[in-house]
Amino acid sequence: MSIGLPEIRDSLSRLQPSLMRIFRVVSVEKLSDAEVKEFFEKAFKKVNMEVEPEALEDMVKFSSGLPILMHEIGDAVFWNDEDGKISEDDALAGIFDAADRIGKKYLDPKVYRAIRSPRYRSILRKLGEELMPFSYFKKKEIESKLNAGERKVFNNFLRKMRELGIIVPDIEGGRGTYKFVNELYPVYIWLENQRSLKSNF
Repeated sequence: MSIGLPEIRDSLSRLQPSLMRIFRVVSVEKLSDAEVKEFFEKAFKKVNMEVEPEALEDMVKFSSGLPILMHEIGDAVFWNDEDGKISEDDALAGIFDAADRIGKKYLDPKVYRAIRSPRYRSILRKLGEELMPFSYFKKKEIESKLNAGERKVFNNFLRKMRELGIIVPDIEGGRGTYKFVNELYPVYIWLENQRSLKSNF
């Protein structure tokens, strides 16, 4: 059995299309909030750490039902705590650390290194200004904050972000609404925006 992300399968398909005939794809669904909550409760109980309900709620939300995010967040929260009791502040500090790790592993290569256009970079910064604490955005709201040059390439920017597997249309949010494929991506984009603001001073 080969296990991997859809992007790996796509790469294999491009390199050798006939290879896809030997695979039967079995998609693994995201975990439910209840399963994620159970994971964190058991993990922290094993190390005799108490987790406040608000902290647990934040960890569940930002994990997006993805095991890789659950592990990154759990590890970061564990190392950020100092008193054996995980408060909401401890959880948020860990979530920011986890977002930084995930961003450097996945968003830096896919987005920040792939997007060279100054206009795209500028759009990404403006997107970062609007995101926290949201994991979705409306096209019209972001478009209203762009200059004329950025508006010209905004549709191409959105298409590129979709191709890179960073955002998907949010049907529940209505037409022109997009959401990130996981909750940590917008946190990392916001963090990068804050870093760029600090470097300009």
